[in-house]
Amino acid sequence: MQQIQTEKFSDVSVLVRSLLPLERRTITAYNLLVFMLKSKTADFDSKQKLSIALNHAYGMKVSYGLTGYGRQVALDIRFQYIRPERVKDPDYIHEVVHMMDQILHHALFDQKSFEEAKYLLASRLRRQNDDPDSLALKMAFALAAEDHDIAIPIQGALEDIEALSYEEVVALYESWRALPRFVSCCGTLEPVMEAFLNAIPQFEKPSLRMALIPRTSPSFQVLEKNIAQTSIVQVWATSTPIDSSRYYPLLVLNSILGQGPMSLLFEEVREKNSLCYSI
Repeated sequence: MQQIQTEKFSDVSVLVRSLLPLERRTITAYNLLVFMLKSKTADFDSKQKLSIALNHAYGMKVSYGLTGYGRQVALDIRFQYIRPERVKDPDYIHEVVHMMDQILHHALFDQKSFEEAKYLLASRLRRQNDDPDSLALKMAFALAAEDHDIAIPIQGALEDIEALSYEEVVALYESWRALPRFVSCCGTLEPVMEAFLNAIPQFEKPSLRMALIPRTSPSFQVLEKNIAQTSIVQVWATSTPIDSSRYYPLLVLNSILGQGPMSLLFEEVREKNSLCYSI
């Protein structure tokens, strides 16, 4: 377990991360799984009961997310709770540990939560497809390298939802449960919390699996829609892996040239010449 011991913050933050293979055939199912994980547990068998229990634990927060890392996707569960010495309740930390145990190890699934997850994911993907910037970015990644990991949408694919069965997602959940985790925390841990986190099967250092985008001749794709703004996305292959000595200089260069409203690109193209709404 990786720990940053500090009393600087009033909360303790805990991250529990699993690394999964990034594959087109399973990424949509993992997104459904995330929706189902946040639904209910064995001891809190409805969203309302789970929400009430989190509020009772002094507003304990739980969040879920999927993030791509090369040929892998990280499924993150983050917990945030008030430092126990600020609560002055001897049972509080046990309540927090119980909530974490329920969420990590005792998720409750049924056909109803599966159908709800399908509806929520489909609604989110439709909204993204209606957003010109999101759609243009997804198209650009697919065009840059059709058979590369970058072309796999981390958010899942709308056309894959109906093909998935409840049994497939449950089987994926059982496979995920058997994986070791990476656990990190920021704050001071009570002995009972430290014992709970150390009991989680863990890996020390993740193995990095990635492949660079191949350098190819330029490709272009245009999608015409009757909208107020035009979105243009351009992707370049830099041939710079994440473990290269040039990787962090590339990030700095990217920030100077074009990342955010203080960049040269924004100042010149948008502020000085008003050639676009944002860049």
